[in-house]
Amino acid sequence: MSSCVAYDISYCPPDLMACEATSEGNSTLCADGSCSPGGQECDPELESPCEYDCAWFACRKVINKFDQCNSDYEEYYTYMSECAAEEVENIPKVSWTNQIFLACYVWMAVVTVAVFGWCVFNQRLFPRKKESTKSLEEAIEEGKPLTPSLWIQTAYCRGLVGDTLYAISVMTLWGFQILLAILSIMYYQQQELIVRWTPVMLDEKQILLAFEIVWMVGIVWSLCMKWPFSVHTIFLRRCKFSQATHVMVFAPYAEDTNKHAEVVDRQLKLFVNVLFCGVNFIMSILFNDVNRPAVPGTYDYCRVDVDDDGNRSFYFRLRLYVYDSENELFVPGSFHVGGTIGQIIESKHGLTAHEVHLRRNTVGPNYIRMRKPNFFVELFKEFNKPFYVYQNYLVWTWVPLWYYHMAIVETIVRLAGGVVVAFFQYRNMMNLYRISNVTGDVQVLRDNEVFSIPQQEIVPGDVIYLEAGTTYCDTVIISGHNVLVDESAITGEATLIAKSELNLTDESKTYNPTEQKKHTILAGTKIMEVGNKSLAVVTKTGSFTAKGELLRGVLSYQRHMFKFDFQVYFVLCILVLYAIFGFVLVVYLLQDDPVYGWFYGMFVVATAIPPLLPTVFVVSVGISNNRLNSKRIVCTNPEDLLVSGKIRLACFDKTGTLTKQGLDFLSVHPYDNKWGETTTRPTGVLATGMAMCHSLATSSDGQLVGNLVDQNMFIASDATLKVSKDGSTCVTTSDGTNMTALKHFDFDQHRMTQSVIVRDDDSGKLQAYVKGSAESIKKLCNIESLPSDFDETSKACSREGIYQIAMAVSNIPLNEGGGKEFSSGNIVRDNIEKNLDFVGFINFKNMLNEDTATVLKELREGGVRSIMITGDSVLTGIHIAKECGLIAKDKKVILGSHVNENGKIVWVNDINDSPVSPPSLKSLNDPKSKTELAVTGAVWSVIMEESFEYANELAKFVRVYGRCTPNEKVSIVSHFVDSGIVTLMCGDGGNDIGALKRAHIGIALSEAEASTVASFTSLDKSIASVLHVLKEGRCALASAFSSYKYMIMYGQIAFINQVAAAYFYVTFSGWSWIFIDGIWVLSLALSLPLAKAAKKLSKECPTSSLLGTHTMSSVLGILIINALTLVVAMAILFKQDWFLCRKWGSTDVSNISVISDNYEAEVIFIVTGYQFISSACAYNFGFTHRSPWIRNYIFVILVVGFTVVHFIATLHPSRLSCFFRVNCTNKNVVLDEFWELIPIVNPFNTTEMPTEFRWILFVIVVANLILNMSFEYFFVNGILKKITRRRKKEKRIDGQSNKGQEDVFERLEASRNCSGGFEIMQPTEPKIGGGYTGEGAVFLPVPV
Repeated sequence: MSSCVAYDISYCPPDLMACEATSEGNSTLCADGSCSPGGQECDPELESPCEYDCAWFACRKVINKFDQCNSDYEEYYTYMSECAAEEVENIPKVSWTNQIFLACYVWMAVVTVAVFGWCVFNQRLFPRKKESTKSLEEAIEEGKPLTPSLWIQTAYCRGLVGDTLYAISVMTLWGFQILLAILSIMYYQQQELIVRWTPVMLDEKQILLAFEIVWMVGIVWSLCMKWPFSVHTIFLRRCKFSQATHVMVFAPYAEDTNKHAEVVDRQLKLFVNVLFCGVNFIMSILFNDVNRPAVPGTYDYCRVDVDDDGNRSFYFRLRLYVYDSENELFVPGSFHVGGTIGQIIESKHGLTAHEVHLRRNTVGPNYIRMRKPNFFVELFKEFNKPFYVYQNYLVWTWVPLWYYHMAIVETIVRLAGGVVVAFFQYRNMMNLYRISNVTGDVQVLRDNEVFSIPQQEIVPGDVIYLEAGTTYCDTVIISGHNVLVDESAITGEATLIAKSELNLTDESKTYNPTEQKKHTILAGTKIMEVGNKSLAVVTKTGSFTAKGELLRGVLSYQRHMFKFDFQVYFVLCILVLYAIFGFVLVVYLLQDDPVYGWFYGMFVVATAIPPLLPTVFVVSVGISNNRLNSKRIVCTNPEDLLVSGKIRLACFDKTGTLTKQGLDFLSVHPYDNKWGETTTRPTGVLATGMAMCHSLATSSDGQLVGNLVDQNMFIASDATLKVSKDGSTCVTTSDGTNMTALKHFDFDQHRMTQSVIVRDDDSGKLQAYVKGSAESIKKLCNIESLPSDFDETSKACSREGIYQIAMAVSNIPLNEGGGKEFSSGNIVRDNIEKNLDFVGFINFKNMLNEDTATVLKELREGGVRSIMITGDSVLTGIHIAKECGLIAKDKKVILGSHVNENGKIVWVNDINDSPVSPPSLKSLNDPKSKTELAVTGAVWSVIMEESFEYANELAKFVRVYGRCTPNEKVSIVSHFVDSGIVTLMCGDGGNDIGALKRAHIGIALSEAEASTVASFTSLDKSIASVLHVLKEGRCALASAFSSYKYMIMYGQIAFINQVAAAYFYVTFSGWSWIFIDGIWVLSLALSLPLAKAAKKLSKECPTSSLLGTHTMSSVLGILIINALTLVVAMAILFKQDWFLCRKWGSTDVSNISVISDNYEAEVIFIVTGYQFISSACAYNFGFTHRSPWIRNYIFVILVVGFTVVHFIATLHPSRLSCFFRVNCTNKNVVLDEFWELIPIVNPFNTTEMPTEFRWILFVIVVANLILNMSFEYFFVNGILKKITRRRKKEKRIDGQSNKGQEDVFERLEASRNCSGGFEIMQPTEPKIGGGYTGEGAVFLPVPV
């Protein structure tokens, strides 16, 4: 009990003892020091201060000046303060050397020393580096080694010491949480909220100080433990590979993923690199990690499994790695089936049980080992990230000081953000899992017996019976004809293909899946028709199949670095420094005991780094991704949606993309020593070639099966086709001749030819028919068989957009090689495809897609440059480009047709092949220029090889790239990507796959699973998907930045109001904080991205810079407006006469329930509370990338609802206003956040403000709203954008100053003239070669 003597009311100053007389009667001085209404008695429940050791309230302040009141009655307040302090001093305290405290000290010291001591022992003193660390000898992606010297495998094993330390560390991490919970319970025991248990600690400050110590030690310890891959991996002992229970695999990022999607400030990149290096350096010292490579990459700890035979293996990126005891390391579990075709055919009797056992141990089961995603596992991974560890500790700071209701709200907010992110991750993983799933049984021949086994038990070399359905392994047919398959899941072409058995006559040849494509069935293919007892040998299983390689590439995908990938770390550093500043400022302003100041400072830290900050980007992407899904556009890598918002260059394939899939037969133009008439009814040798030179077959109902172009060509020949029992293709031509195809050579993309050896069944005559592109056939023909105007005729058709196939023939002697009988197995393709006689052209027409011209026009209006990259003739490409508007009708085209034998590029006019001057960069860059460029793939390759600088400049003006091989397509796209141009590639799959994968954004117009290498897949196969992706990408980027700015502003507003509250020693009521953090901010932040994409592409892309002028001016401008608005409101408050005697005078912030009922807190809440809403209104403007402000319906409804509630609370005293303790009297008091009915806690028993002042606050709040929205709409998105545009030309592809352009042009022109590599030349035979010089890369703006 305190020694203080109760201070009776009689001690109150005399002028407060007298109660004035009223007309109703004399007033009575009540027990609490108040005067009763005239003529009425005091409330008997009122208590006297004498009943307390120390009165918690002062005598009523009823005189006119607050400061004078404090001065006049200083004696009373001093006494009360001293009395309270003495009571606190007399509360019994627990010694800091108590056994419990000592146990905690010892535990933390021992555990910390043990953990870091273990790291020293394991990594430095006895690391076993030679035994435990080796390079991963084979790291395969799409069959190609990837810098194996940089791929590292390190062996680790579990041990008793390590497991013990791991268990102790986990107990310690959870121990911090338990201690924080226990100390929170102790606090509320001391506050008498919890009365069930006897308090262990009675001193409030000591409990809070202990809480702070545990919190600070815990967060440092926990974040340090997040630096390694996982807590468990710290305690694994490095060992020999033969003893490993885990293997750490380090895989460096692919070189191209380090390329930036945008030009990144060098200083900023340097800052980020230094920051990471600094953190890694410090943590490497702490954990003594000497094994961390200097290059960036991924770390995966793979668990080693041991089977019943003692074989050791682990899975990494879906692939099985098995222990090689001879070399003492793990290697990929691959098995090569057969070497030659003959060896594969000879394996038709199947494997033995022993062989199956050995191979299964080597390659593992036949499935792509991808665990079925579990939402709760994804949720655990998400909340286990360092950011959520930090957020978890921040939530704990809200638990004491009667703020536990806010801890609940903050927990809900953080859970909501984490759940949203985890859900989107789970959904993406489920999409991949569905592709990898393997089901069903298969019949297999083993030990000369047939067994039915699950698909998962197949091993390489197994002989299986082909059945209708989906295949789950790569196979080659050894027995069976006319197997009809649907390869649309692989190639994207929805046509049936006929497969046949390997030819025994090719037994000496090495089996190659590409060359023997006609006999190979890849995993994912659907078998539609198959004969009885058709056998195939399994060549690859699991992750080694084409499907497995595809999924491995997707899972190891690393998107290109984006500008904000670097800036986000800089912003985070700024926020951390800002939070530290706020913490210090609040503690200083409170001038209270630091124990209490620490908590209020941490509240500022919690808001300075908003908890939903990492969520807003994921939510924006997820919402746009859902809208794309509704348009049947599948996104493989959702993060790429943000990158698509910055696309400045769109590359298109022609056939199946800009034009319709397939070609319509138009006519034939026969040649027999002279040109015949162009006709739709072919005859003679040309008709025979059309009937025989294809890869068609027939289905069981007699329908043609195979390539659509081949089908149209065969139908035009008016022949009939059937497949004999031995699998031979038999044709009866239109003139009744019976022909048999003896040997097929499938179309080769490099040769650009297809050929067949046929026999006339009536005469026995043998002939070879070869078809292909005009250029390739010309090279293979005898010169005397070619018409003199061959090139002119071909080019004339190409200029009309006609797709041409040239046909040639040669006679094969019946007896070759000294009278030996002819055998197709001895024929070499090179010997067949030479010395041919040209017989004519077959003409096809490729029609434009209906929406191609519209899409290209909108892209052009949206500031996106479009180009064509096609494998067809460059002249055909030019025709299509003009037809669809890619090249304007009034522009002339200069064509880089080929490189002549002297190494000079030949530039010609596309209309008549007349030679023209080499394109001048100065003239091309002239805005009035009417010239476009087109080049062949071969010319582009030469320019790139000889002069990167010239290629870099020239590429900005090239509209059409023709006759491009798949590798040349990749080269062209790679050039733009490496130049920092955000590039999109759109194609229909097949030979576009490499370019689709290389581009920043790939859009595949295909349902093929192979299209998953692209970022997006259009299931409707419409070029309009490009517009949808770009619109949603820009919308997602704009929405993400709107939400980002709002979350930053939320932190700044909270920072301002908490600093202001600390200055006045006040705070909001509990319900006010709950509404702000738990309802207003959360719902507005998640509804901001709901705005739909704009209907048209804007000329400019949205900003992607967190530190750019647009973003920073938007945030800083509204921050200044908000801060000034609060200053004005508080200044007006302090000039009110009614307020001067009602200032808040308490400096005790230990209990929020007694510092919220005052006018200072009320005004701060009304002004800054609505700023959370008005700022969101400002950031809802989507400029030109999102739908209009009013069309974000859910957001608008929320804003209107919150505004109505806020304005009612501001203007009308009611139970609603009392909910926030605003304009409240005791008669309207509602249940508080603790579900208690607590009267107004101030000497005036009210927080009601005069009506006039309420309207003043209303005007201030509305003015704040108007200023925020006007600033964002008119200044940031209007005036500022125009100023920025004038000062710095917007980069369409890339740019530099006019002076820089002139310097570059002069240097390039001089270089060109000196080298002589670009002289005007008459068209001659093409030849690869040339000589250009140049150095460095510069980027110039070009017209879209």
